[in-house]
Amino acid sequence: MCDFALPDSQSGPTGRWNKFPLLRKEQRSTFQVYGADYGESATPAENQLLVSRLSYDPHCRYGEGGASLCSEGGSIGECRIDRLPGRLRTGQRRKFEGAGLLFKTAGMLIAFVIGAASIVPASAQAPYPSRPIRIVVPFGPGGFADITVRLLAQKLTERTNAQVVVENRPGAGGVIAGNTVASAEPDGYTLFVFSSGIALSKSLLKSMPFDPVTAFAPISTMAMFDLLLLVRADSPIHTLKDALDAARADPQKFNVGTINPGSTQNVTGELLRATTGIPMTVVPHRTSAEVLTALLRGDMRIGIESYAALKSAIDAGQIRAIASSGNKRSPQQPDVPTLRESGIDAAVDGWNSLVAPAGTPRDIVALLNGHVRAIIGDPDFQKRMIELGGEPVAGSPEELDARLRSDIDMWAGVVKKAGLEPN
Repeated sequence: MCDFALPDSQSGPTGRWNKFPLLRKEQRSTFQVYGADYGESATPAENQLLVSRLSYDPHCRYGEGGASLCSEGGSIGECRIDRLPGRLRTGQRRKFEGAGLLFKTAGMLIAFVIGAASIVPASAQAPYPSRPIRIVVPFGPGGFADITVRLLAQKLTERTNAQVVVENRPGAGGVIAGNTVASAEPDGYTLFVFSSGIALSKSLLKSMPFDPVTAFAPISTMAMFDLLLLVRADSPIHTLKDALDAARADPQKFNVGTINPGSTQNVTGELLRATTGIPMTVVPHRTSAEVLTALLRGDMRIGIESYAALKSAIDAGQIRAIASSGNKRSPQQPDVPTLRESGIDAAVDGWNSLVAPAGTPRDIVALLNGHVRAIIGDPDFQKRMIELGGEPVAGSPEELDARLRSDIDMWAGVVKKAGLEPN
């Protein structure tokens, strides 16, 4: 519960404050409490205090006189304390006559208002959503997850009439962004793009600041996708076998570019290195654009990314695919063989989903699930996802929870088989 303060006594620059509960949003009303002279011995700057207004405000405010206010349950109040310049003139002092009594009774007034407002039914509260929704993406702009959620955010804004803001926070395989959301208020206004890379991180990291299984309330999957192993258009490498031969010949100069550590792309590179036994170097980058730049510049011999992330460069013929990571060939690259078809006994099918902090009310989760399923079921949205190389997939919170638990178990076995050591 947040507080606002009313002066009880004042002597010199510091004083004693009584604290009273902050009125909730539905209880707010405008009222005035005026402070009078606290003593002729006080300095002009210390002489007068005016507690001028208590009303709804969309941000926390901190009063000049020391009162602080913050938010609880979406209700935010403001108690602004202004110092009156100099001493009151005689006429002004008469105007505020009896203010001491008001200060003594202010607490009872507030308690009365709170008591009266407590009978207001819950239905009178603002319906969800009543303010902007933030979706945190653990990857940089331009990747498949980022593109997917921005398309979804636009549709979600249209359906809810609430602004949906996408925030990119790449790094540490999504752990930093995930921890930010896991510790956020479970009120439905902070959501997270949970990817298969987080399930991988459970097996690749010795410790995590949160448990991927219990830290979030699942909402729905959004899309499935595979990855492409890419080379520069003029590269002498045309097959995965060519790439592995080149890596064996000079492993120190054979670099594989991916996005940040712990991502599905990065783990695919690590699996390739572990399953082949070739000490090639997997180099993580912050964004897909950085991977493309490094590949075109010749710093990377191979890049691992989704079709959606590097679609423009692929379609323009700047880079080309030599293998795909999924269990089946990519619909956008049907002539490109899978890893298994290329002699590597591995497959990586990635997925992205939407989750909220654990403890988010079930009715909010259900509402969001309904919106996400409707958006992903829209033919135009599905067409766009397929064009980007993804498979639009929605489901229930229970299905997403089961997928996550299954993937964690599956990847634990894969990581162990590949001989990857947690770090």
